[in-house]
Amino acid sequence: MRRLLHLLLPGMLLLSSCYFLESKKEFLPLQAREASTILRKAAEMTQKNNFQQAIRFYQDAYSRFSAVNDEKGKAKAILGMIKTDLLSGDAVQADSLTTNLTELVAGNSQLTRYQLEAKAFFALQNKNEAALKALLAESTASLQPLETSATIASWIIFTGKKTADRSDSTAVAFLERNYGQLKALYMNGALENDETPATAAYALGYRYFNEGDLKTAAKYTTEALTIDQTVQNSKGVADDCWLLGKICFGESQFEKAAQNFGAAGEVYSAIGDTSMTDLSEAMSLIAAYKANPTEHSKRAIDQLLKSSPSKQVRDAVKRWLN
Repeated sequence: MRRLLHLLLPGMLLLSSCYFLESKKEFLPLQAREASTILRKAAEMTQKNNFQQAIRFYQDAYSRFSAVNDEKGKAKAILGMIKTDLLSGDAVQADSLTTNLTELVAGNSQLTRYQLEAKAFFALQNKNEAALKALLAESTASLQPLETSATIASWIIFTGKKTADRSDSTAVAFLERNYGQLKALYMNGALENDETPATAAYALGYRYFNEGDLKTAAKYTTEALTIDQTVQNSKGVADDCWLLGKICFGESQFEKAAQNFGAAGEVYSAIGDTSMTDLSEAMSLIAAYKANPTEHSKRAIDQLLKSSPSKQVRDAVKRWLN
């Protein structure tokens, strides 16, 4: 019996070792998948302005990525924390995290995209259009992924003047030239961030709206809404509906405008953006009155003017009601 065990033991140990190795192989991607799920939760918390919870999620994700030596995951978690800190007004902490990201990226060209995006987000928050243009040139010259350059180009449009001076013409041209390819990558599941083509389409819609080309603006914004709804990007859906409301209002399609403003208000309310909720509800009332100027709808607006503490809402009513 002892001799039999002596003969079987090496094989049993080998099988046990193989099982351990296979279990470890399965454990590593499982940890990374869990961390990626937590990253998505963190982004949702940021959208809802729940910044403290978002940071906790990002820190948790960073720890999990660190445990499996996932450098890309760590970079994404740090980038998320930088964005969240900037949105919450903690520029000092964001700057400190930028140093950490720089150290992580050093010597790993595959992570350069995250460093560029962090710099671009700083520039976006500071409305530094010149810095964003330089970063777009750097991104395209260093052959970064298309979604990185498209994100920066979109942010250039958001920081540009709301006129037809075309100071952001390079960014507009870049997005129009590459939007088809960006959408194809999205359809094939080849993007790291599926919201990127929606951001690009919204940026183009926003730009054409400011130029007065409402037909083209509606085309791109509708594209953005379709993608944002598919990827369940609540903030994107709200912004898309808000812009579509303004486009329809500009085309004197007041019923559609009221519907879009109403839809925007519902989503803004769900994500905790009270300022845009109030403004969307006000615009919905104004559009409804324009569509059907009854005494009832006029009283609703009058009541809004009396009850709303928001100067932004009162100014919007006075501006758009005429």
